[in-house]
Amino acid sequence: MVDTGNDSDNSESNKRKRQKVWDHFKLKIKDNIVVCVHCKMELAYHNSTTSMLQHLKRKTTRDKLDKKYVDIKDEMKKALQETDSVALTTDIWMSVLQQRLIWW
Repeated sequence: MVDTGNDSDNSESNKRKRQKVWDHFKLKIKDNIVVCVHCKMELAYHNSTTSMLQHLKRKTTRDKLDKKYVDIKDEMKKALQETDSVALTTDIWMSVLQQRLIWW
């Protein structure tokens, strides 16, 4: 089998990821926990950065969704403030049909 050196590249990449994750956590050695510096969540620490990386991934995704929600909400508020009137409609046909199904 020929050694291509990919293992060392892979381990270097993993090592860099592990080192970066420590920018976002503080270790409490005596309690075997790490604390996220962003949200103060405590995670169990067992000599692995996997749970920390997963936490950051979830938090980053949640933060992006929260930002998108706020952006869309602000956009809708602005559009509604610039509008003279709003018409809300319903599908009467479906309402009548649903009432019939309920009564039968």
